[in-house]
Amino acid sequence: MTFCADRHRLTEGEVVVLQWQCEGAQQVNLTIDNGYRTSTMPLENEGTKKLRLNRSKGRTKMRLSVMIDGHEYHKTLRIAVRPMPTTRADWVDDRGRKTGFWQRLGQIRHRHNQPRAQLWYRFWHGLSATKRLAFVVLVALMVVSLATRLFPHAMPVGITLIGLGLLWVLWKR
Repeated sequence: MTFCADRHRLTEGEVVVLQWQCEGAQQVNLTIDNGYRTSTMPLENEGTKKLRLNRSKGRTKMRLSVMIDGHEYHKTLRIAVRPMPTTRADWVDDRGRKTGFWQRLGQIRHRHNQPRAQLWYRFWHGLSATKRLAFVVLVALMVVSLATRLFPHAMPVGITLIGLGLLWVLWKR
C-alpha cells in the first residue's frame, strides 16, 4: 500500500495531488480532516486525485483507509496549510500617491464642488424628522451634561429646559 502527496506545505486555495496504490483491496476510503469538518469519500484501488485546500486550521489530515482480507490498514498524511495572505487597499489621489483621511475628505468635497455648509444642509435635510429630533435631543443632552460639569448648580435648570423643549415639540405636533 502506497499513499503520497506531491506537496506537504501549501497556502489556502492551492492544489495538492494525492497518489495511492492498494493491491488486493476490497474497499478504499479517503478521509479529510481540515480542523473544521471531516469528510470521507470512496476511492478506486489505485489512482491520483487533485484537491484544492481552501480552509484549514493549520494542518489538514488525509487518511487512506484500506480493507484487505477483512483487516483494515491506514496511512495518514499531514499537510501544513498556511492562511492566504490578506491584501490591504490604500486610498490614492489622482497621481497615485497615498492619502490620509483629511485629504480624502477634501477630494470628496472637491469632486462634488460643494462647500461645507452645503454638505451640512444636504446631510440635515436627508434625515427623517424623527432622526433630526433625536439628533437635537442628543446635542441638548451633551450641552447640559457639559454645563453641569462646569456649573453643578445648573443641572435642575438644564433638565427643566430639555423637558420644556420636548414638551414644545410634542405640543407642536
